[in-house]
Amino acid sequence: MKFSIIISCFNQENFIRDAVDSALAQPYSSKEIIVVDDASRDGSVNILEKYGDKIHLIKFKDNQGPTAARNAGASLATGEFLVFLDGDDAFLPWALDTYQCIADSKKPKIILCRLLFFEGLIPLPQFFEFGQEIQFVEYDALIRKDRTFRCSASAIVIEHRLFDAVGGWTQNFFPSETDDLMVKLGCSARSVHILSHPTIAYRIHSNNTVLQISRFVDKMHLVIRKEKMGGYPGGPQLRFERYAYIGGAVFFWLKRSLQAGLYWSAVKFLVAGWPMIVAAIVSKLGKLVNGRRPAEKIAPLFMLEKGRISADRDSQRPMPSLH
Repeated sequence: MKFSIIISCFNQENFIRDAVDSALAQPYSSKEIIVVDDASRDGSVNILEKYGDKIHLIKFKDNQGPTAARNAGASLATGEFLVFLDGDDAFLPWALDTYQCIADSKKPKIILCRLLFFEGLIPLPQFFEFGQEIQFVEYDALIRKDRTFRCSASAIVIEHRLFDAVGGWTQNFFPSETDDLMVKLGCSARSVHILSHPTIAYRIHSNNTVLQISRFVDKMHLVIRKEKMGGYPGGPQLRFERYAYIGGAVFFWLKRSLQAGLYWSAVKFLVAGWPMIVAAIVSKLGKLVNGRRPAEKIAPLFMLEKGRISADRDSQRPMPSLH
């Protein structure tokens, strides 16, 4: 099974080396690394060009945004699965091995990953700090997910054919493009949500997009409008599930708007999205009453070959670091 790693960056000269190095350090051999520089004006391109043929580098002449960069990388990918990574994040050493283990075992079309948040230097955790078995939940459709997922482009692995079938990342929805993609993928077949072992180190810094509350609210209005106009798959049969998913995101950004003092924006947002917030509340109450889908476990046996990770449950061999 081949994974296509697609790294997108814009003015991330302080971070991009960590992202690329973490991809190159993955011991899983069947991979390709595509890096798309979105017309950076700092030293990012100079850093990336030094990698030579270790990566496939695409350089935009004009800034087109993260969705265009990711779609450009995906258009050149040859792997069965697409693994997206933002230029300020990094893989943990066992990421691709974990994806391969789950893909072989459960044959999902979508894998949702857990993030490890950090500030400053990249953390160097050991695999066994998160348990000897990978815990996950399997769903017949993504829209029926019943656990919290930290929505990030770096935390989604998608079958290449499915990504193409839904039209990839939607232009002009950034920074709510991940919520849009999740709803587009919602009716798709088997999905797996990893609960235990994080696979991505998510960097907290002053330029994180999640701090741009007004932009998120503006683009979430597009997601709400698209749903009301019937722009997402599933038809009336899955309308409640779509409403509940979108409502969770609407409620999150509504709270953030109020906390930031954006009261008029929050009022307009509430007027547009209140039916979806209601659906999210009803859905959550239903999960409290009926319980959530039980988690499963896999004891991974990553073979130790030329520095590959050994995760034999009877071994306590430490994981290699990112450096």
